[in-house]
Amino acid sequence: MDEYIFNIIKKNTINNKIIDNIDVIEIIDILVEKFALENYIEKISFDVPKNVSTSFEPRRKTIIYDFDRNKEGKIKNLYIKNLNNLFAIYHEITHVNQLKLISESKENDFKEPIEKLRYRITKEFFQICKLKDARLYNFVPSKEDLEYVAKINENIIDSYSDYLSFTYYFFHDSFICEREADIEGYKYVINLLKTYDPNSNITQYFENNLRKKYLCLYSFYYDSPRWTPIKDYLHLLGYDELKSDIETLKNEINIETPDLPLDIRMEYGLDITHKEYYELENKVINDREKRLLKEKI
Repeated sequence: MDEYIFNIIKKNTINNKIIDNIDVIEIIDILVEKFALENYIEKISFDVPKNVSTSFEPRRKTIIYDFDRNKEGKIKNLYIKNLNNLFAIYHEITHVNQLKLISESKENDFKEPIEKLRYRITKEFFQICKLKDARLYNFVPSKEDLEYVAKINENIIDSYSDYLSFTYYFFHDSFICEREADIEGYKYVINLLKTYDPNSNITQYFENNLRKKYLCLYSFYYDSPRWTPIKDYLHLLGYDELKSDIETLKNEINIETPDLPLDIRMEYGLDITHKEYYELENKVINDREKRLLKEKI
């Protein structure tokens, strides 16, 4: 399956073409079959509503694909453009997988604390998505949905449209589920390149994007994390009062972050060390300098 998907990308690139609607549908169909997502996807639409980009709409079971947004106009390399389209597709497929997770599982099904955390975060994310879709497509949000989100923000019942417009779109990258979808998208593209085009220098471009995504929303005060993605996520959802800080949540489900691998901690926005952060940041800077040097040559 993965090799077939890669060949679609490679064939179009060799023929000096950007993948088209038929290619997008074929790739999505393959991934839907691969992950058994047939119950969660009914439609692929290229009719993009105003103020909407490529997205997955859980209530309508629809992936909207925006070619204009995914053409990556500033990038000249056609191979990268096509792989960026694949990244965008896989990003949305990750969201469908997230919906499958909360639809077919319960928190008690998971033994590992990090998986319990992922389940909770994913469930909250899709509650917000439901209300976002209600605003965009004039759905009537259920009383259950409104009451659930009211626990996050007590003013939500009277002003959920404005609140979600601001929260979802302005803080889009702060959602841990969006972070996971980006990371999984980059990992997928990198894995395809390493498997089916191991000598390609394009891999470095996507590895650098992955590192930048890992580093996003981290900041430090001396040697201790001042801000992490999970703290940002809880803050924007109004958890400052509902849950005093991330330590409450970590203690509640017994997460010992130092025992988790670095990539897992960074994927979920948990604490990392000053040394870990700067080692990754230096790789990003060094890769950028190498690329600029090649462009000058």
